[in-house]
Amino acid sequence: MMDFFSAHPYLTIWVLLILVFERAMYCGYIVDDDVCFTAMKNWKRKLFDKKFKKDFKFWQGLILQVCYGAGLFKNAVQEHAFTVALHGVNCCLIYRASGSLIAAVLYLVNPVNNQTAVWLNGRRYALSLLAVLLAWNFWCLIPFMILVSAIHVTGILFPLLFLWTPLWPAILPLGVVAFIVGRRRIMSNIKGRKAEYKPGNENQVVRPQKLILYVKTVGYQFFHCLIPLKPGMYHDFLFYFSSTKEGTQEGYSFNFDFWKGLAVVGLLGYLIIVQHSFWAFWFILFISQWCNIYSVTMNVADRYCSLPNVGAMILVSQGINLLPNPYNVAIFCFLFALYIIKYQPLFFAYRNVENFFQYHINLHPCIINPRFFLSKLYLRAKDPWQAFAVVRQGQRYRPHDFKLLLRFIECMFALGKPTSAMKAVEVAEKYIPYGEQADTEKLFKDMKEQVATYMDFVKKNERKVLHNNGKPYVNLDKKNRKKKGKRR
Repeated sequence: MMDFFSAHPYLTIWVLLILVFERAMYCGYIVDDDVCFTAMKNWKRKLFDKKFKKDFKFWQGLILQVCYGAGLFKNAVQEHAFTVALHGVNCCLIYRASGSLIAAVLYLVNPVNNQTAVWLNGRRYALSLLAVLLAWNFWCLIPFMILVSAIHVTGILFPLLFLWTPLWPAILPLGVVAFIVGRRRIMSNIKGRKAEYKPGNENQVVRPQKLILYVKTVGYQFFHCLIPLKPGMYHDFLFYFSSTKEGTQEGYSFNFDFWKGLAVVGLLGYLIIVQHSFWAFWFILFISQWCNIYSVTMNVADRYCSLPNVGAMILVSQGINLLPNPYNVAIFCFLFALYIIKYQPLFFAYRNVENFFQYHINLHPCIINPRFFLSKLYLRAKDPWQAFAVVRQGQRYRPHDFKLLLRFIECMFALGKPTSAMKAVEVAEKYIPYGEQADTEKLFKDMKEQVATYMDFVKKNERKVLHNNGKPYVNLDKKNRKKKGKRR
């Protein structure tokens, strides 16, 4: 049995986990959680059907759905308790792999990890992290962990970690196995997500200039892991890349983001080549696949940092240990306090969908997607004025954003203002994103025809029909006839 001193680091991790993440028990289902919850219900119904019990594809699909996200448990409290416990296990494995309690504690409370610690549908990223950490800590589990890591692309490169170990001859066969196991699922996911993009868009074009994006993204994610001032689902970094000409030009420009990224790449290269830093290699290995060389998802996201952030936190802990006392304590306390402060609003944000979108709007008022989705939520709730307020406020920051213009048009129709909607259409036609001209022009053409038909109808009947402030329509002809009859 382990004595108290050997158990103390793990005890510290679990006590901190309970103190910090107790608030996660009040969180609910947000952003795709409800979709996965419903999908899991259907899988559970099939579980009791005899015709599925001997079907290998059924069990494979069920396991993948369980690993994906919400729906395994009865309610949100149980779901979040499991997710938080999984986060605690990963932090314990980080301590075992590095021997640094500072690294494990900083990883535990780092708000960048919110999508694996609080978001239910981040489970696949947390399980990929678990598989990699188990494989690194217990080499006998490597063959089994390859199968687990194949559930998602984030951990598929982990055999390369063993380049500097006695197991390096096994890298090639391990890589082949990982490719065979994960290829079909990963390619299926890529194909499905790629369908959301227009053919020929810049995100799926591989060219030498993409190295500029690679450098910028490495720098952005590295600093975001260290100093996460705006943790969340949505980021403004490279948001307009490939959708507008200006956004694409900015992505390929040698601006401040590039030089910042180049400094980070140079630092990591120095640590790997000169200092032989394994954890710098860990970071660059697992962040490289999310650096916009070939993208079918968001350009940047906190969940992409779940695996790379292990290396980043261990590098930070090593740097802290090099400092003399009391500077090392001061730096650790500063980071710990910053992470805790930035984490607290996230627990409120994850309680429901409305809070989630409002959190991101308050965090970054000019960001587009939260406003777009929140206004859609209000329109579905038959509250067009609230939707209009969200969109109009966003247009103060970005008046020509196409998504906000589309939502503005929808709000105008919902408020019964077709003339204002058509004026907005004239503006939106000037800012159609790349590759969407044909579909958008057809949409606007149909919209104009429908509005023109409606306006003709109103003009023909404007003398006969009066709306009367929301009351039933009054036929003016009948009313006039009564008056004429009385005069006679």
